[in-house]
Amino acid sequence: MKNLTILLLLSFFLSTHAFSANRNINQIKQARRCPSLLYSTSTSPKSDAEKLTTEHEDNDNDDDDMIQMKHDIEKMRLEAMDRIEILSTKMKDFDTTFTTSSSVSNKKSTMKQNEVRQETKIDEDTLTEELIKKRIEKETPATMHQQYHPSHKDDLELLDDTHWKISLNIGREPGTWMPKTWGISDERLLINLEVSFTTDKLDEREDFLGGINNSRVCHVIDQQCVVGPTMSEGSRTFLVKDGGYRICKGDGPLGTDLLRFYVDVQEVIQHTGSDVYCPKGRIYSTCGFFPENRGTLGNKKLHVRRELQDLEIEIQNLQETINKCTNWMKKMSLMNQMFKLTNFKKGDLERELSNAQVTEPDTNLLRFSRRKDVALTKEGGVCCKVKKEAGRYEYHILGKFGVGAVDAREGHE
Repeated sequence: MKNLTILLLLSFFLSTHAFSANRNINQIKQARRCPSLLYSTSTSPKSDAEKLTTEHEDNDNDDDDMIQMKHDIEKMRLEAMDRIEILSTKMKDFDTTFTTSSSVSNKKSTMKQNEVRQETKIDEDTLTEELIKKRIEKETPATMHQQYHPSHKDDLELLDDTHWKISLNIGREPGTWMPKTWGISDERLLINLEVSFTTDKLDEREDFLGGINNSRVCHVIDQQCVVGPTMSEGSRTFLVKDGGYRICKGDGPLGTDLLRFYVDVQEVIQHTGSDVYCPKGRIYSTCGFFPENRGTLGNKKLHVRRELQDLEIEIQNLQETINKCTNWMKKMSLMNQMFKLTNFKKGDLERELSNAQVTEPDTNLLRFSRRKDVALTKEGGVCCKVKKEAGRYEYHILGKFGVGAVDAREGHE
């Protein structure tokens, strides 16, 4: 670009001098034909002989001037060519230097980008853990915003030595097989206890847990439960002994995991005069179990939601195209495409999202351990075992329960 600019300037310089020289030559030629053009007035009249002598002398002088001018023009042309050659050599040297420096600069820039990529590359496991942390901080209630400590334990070990508060809400529920007179008043019996899921192995077999393998002791803190007060009487405590627990892999809805545990109530728990009671014996509870140590929460559900959002935009744009289309055949093809999107693809995505909400529940439906590496559903079911004829057993629904992680009390670590 710079070479072209310099050449144009030199061309302009030469053309200007050439134009000036040509203009002087034209003036001389015109003066030959009409000498009066060189002077506006004559000083004195002359004879014809004098005029002819003067014109001859002028012609000789004009020829000499033209020769000299041609020499000057040729000299200037040669000087200009020399300057152009010198400038061309300098510009070539400049281009070579600029190309070399650009190549070095690009090489340095590439090396720097590679270094940045290497520095910013994050291991997949670490990235997953950071995404979990951000998701938990965003969606978990403020009371549960605590430092996140990722754990790589086995799923069956995530509950080890964690402490939880269990709030039993006993009362009549739809589908219960309890006696018809039980809980007909719609009263509720509220029972609170604290348990620790220990690492101690459970020695006895319990059918409710689904096997003795990986069954462990559920320790009841202080070996008691507290019944909430009513209008007629205050709170009371009842004796409760340790039970057991087990994580049942794949036994939940759509292949999710379950936590099954039980405690052993040593006496009937009941308010005076109430038709609701908790029978003596083992009280069984079940809730969802969701390990957070591998970052599985939210991946599929978020992807399906994004696909649904993109599909909604596609359907909207397609509808606008149909409204503007004037070609009937093309419009029929677009309407057929719209039918497939709204009745098939959208339906499939909605079913996937519904399933993902079961396998990956929102965090507001979960309660996380203090380590934040495992979550239980905030509500679960409570039942008792009733023996029937011929040694047959039935599980009768007693109500539901809520759960929340707590710190270990002093002396119960």
